[in-house]
Order: sequence, then C-alpha cells, then structure tokens
Amino acid sequence: NSNDVQDPALTFEANVNGLQTKTISIKNVDSRSMYWRFASAPNGVSANLERGFLKSGQSEIVDFTCSAYGETWFEGSITLLYWFTTEENDDKLNKDEFKKIFLEREKKGEVRCKEIKVLLEDSTDSE
Repeated sequence: NSNDVQDPALTFEANVNGLQTKTISIKNVDSRSMYWRFASAPNGVSANLERGFLKSGQSEIVDFTCSAYGETWFEGSITLLYWFTTEENDDKLNKDEFKKIFLEREKKGEVRCKEIKVLLEDSTDSE
C-alpha cells in the first residue's frame, strides 16, 4: 500500500553536564528518502541544524539549546515538518532550493508534521 508512511523515529537525550541542551535523533525509517525541517521553535530555543535530507535508514543528531537570558529550563514543543521523496539527486539543496521544493510539496499536501515536546533543563534541577 503506497499510502503507508513510516513516521520518522525520534529519540531524545538530555545532556547531563549542566548545559541546557537536549539532543534529538531523527531517523528516517521509511523506505524512501526524507526531507525534514523545523517549522518553528519557541523563543530562546535554537537548533544547530534546521533542515536536512535523510536517505532510508539514516539518522541525524540535532542539538537544541536554550539561550534565553537567565533561564535554566524551557518546556514547550517544536514542530518537525517532513516529506518523502524517491528522487535520488536532490540531497544537496541550498536553502532557497529547499524552501522552494518545500512550498511546492506543501501545496500538494505531501508535507506531514510531528510535534516534538522539548524540555530543556539545567542538570542541577534534575532528579
């Protein structure tokens, strides 16, 4: 059934060295290649990667940091947008090409989204 879509597998890992970083692993568990990007991140939260391309079985590690001044923790959600492709030659897109293809896919209704709940905390607060 060609409508069977495998959601990307997401795993979470909090750093324990006192930095306000949360590591998220995005793995493409579909048989096709997958584009992904973050739709939005809450204020004060930044990621070291904002978009990417994963072939089947590949995964990407993304680090989130809470940079809000004086804050040691943040709780909220970040939206991951993704879509699948069978084209092999388009993993080297620059930012503008990526945006263009993304908008085209969105118009066709091919873009899916997944909410990621994120808790960024200083390890001194953790149990």
